[in-house]
Amino acid sequence: MKNNWPTKKLAEVCDFEGGSQPPKSTFIFQPKSGYIRLLQIRDFSKDKFPTYVPDSERLKKCTQDDILIGRYGASVGKILTGKSGAYNVAIIKTIPKKDKILSEYLNFFLHTNYVQDWFTSRSRSAQAGFTKEELGSLDIATPDLAEQKKVVKKIEGLFAKIEEAQKLREESKKESSNLLQSALNEVFSHTKNQKALSEVSEINPKNDTKNLPDNSEVSFIPMRYVDDIDGAVTQKDVKKLSEVRKGFTNFKNGDVIFAKITPCMENGKVALVKDLTNGIGFGSTEFHVIRSKGQVLPELIYYYLRRQVYRDEAEQRMTGSAGQKRVPKDFLEKSMFPVFSLPEQKKIVARLDLLSTKIHELQKLQSETEKDLKDLKQSILHKAFAGELLLNSDEE
Repeated sequence: MKNNWPTKKLAEVCDFEGGSQPPKSTFIFQPKSGYIRLLQIRDFSKDKFPTYVPDSERLKKCTQDDILIGRYGASVGKILTGKSGAYNVAIIKTIPKKDKILSEYLNFFLHTNYVQDWFTSRSRSAQAGFTKEELGSLDIATPDLAEQKKVVKKIEGLFAKIEEAQKLREESKKESSNLLQSALNEVFSHTKNQKALSEVSEINPKNDTKNLPDNSEVSFIPMRYVDDIDGAVTQKDVKKLSEVRKGFTNFKNGDVIFAKITPCMENGKVALVKDLTNGIGFGSTEFHVIRSKGQVLPELIYYYLRRQVYRDEAEQRMTGSAGQKRVPKDFLEKSMFPVFSLPEQKKIVARLDLLSTKIHELQKLQSETEKDLKDLKQSILHKAFAGELLLNSDEE
């Protein structure tokens, strides 16, 4: 038996307020007296490059207690809390009516599959986004405030247990990643015989497709197709050479692609490309391409670049402004690469391949566990807003 809670429209229990858009010419990227933090869609996923604008009464502002929702484009439905400052037009602020709904209760509701599926449907529309009126038309179960407090307390208690399990899973995931890093450091840190990477490979070799006809089919790999956990290409598009010949980076089977821009480089977007259509590929201009000259196995170059210690050093050598920093070509060229005989190289690569495969299988299992925990959270939220979570519990 379910609780007999009244259902109301979201607009009946909270208000919505759109953001303001200061001119980009006023943006600065360091805190300064008289300036205020401007929250943007990019801050929902990465909060590494804050923007500040002159404080003004014309700005729409928020506190750490407010719930912000992305309302346009690919960020429709992303939710941000715990931030204060001003917010731009791509964000909408929810303002709970205190006599009708608790902020915590509303926040949990916005994370349910019911609402998130609605956001997804809006993100796929021709004009990806939603209006205040459309959001306000959603139905929400609204018990009295005392009952809402019980629901929130119950959800928080159950979520705390799940989050503890998630924390343990993350620690296990980190440990599995450390296994590979430890093996890579062991291989590449104790060899005195070294050469500059530019001696054993070409860095950003010239495009060698000039003599191919425009209708040739080639693979296309944008940055998002490179997995930063596995260090592998997850998928490839097939395009006509005429579509990608200009404005993209060229590579071929056996090359290593290395993201040079922040934060892709720091995250570990590096891959050995293979199985390309006609052996040829094009991709983001934000890739460096490293091509073996023959005396070194491409796989060994790939593992050399996958080291966290290498990426840490590359980060220190980046040039450019905040949010647009890149690893310069000469950093790769001057990197000292350990020299091994070909039989040694083959043994090292075989060992690292085997270890990588085992770690991948472990991380796949960890990802499945992660999905189970997320599904469990959604099951709890479903029961909560169906009025079932408090039934037969001590919280009634």
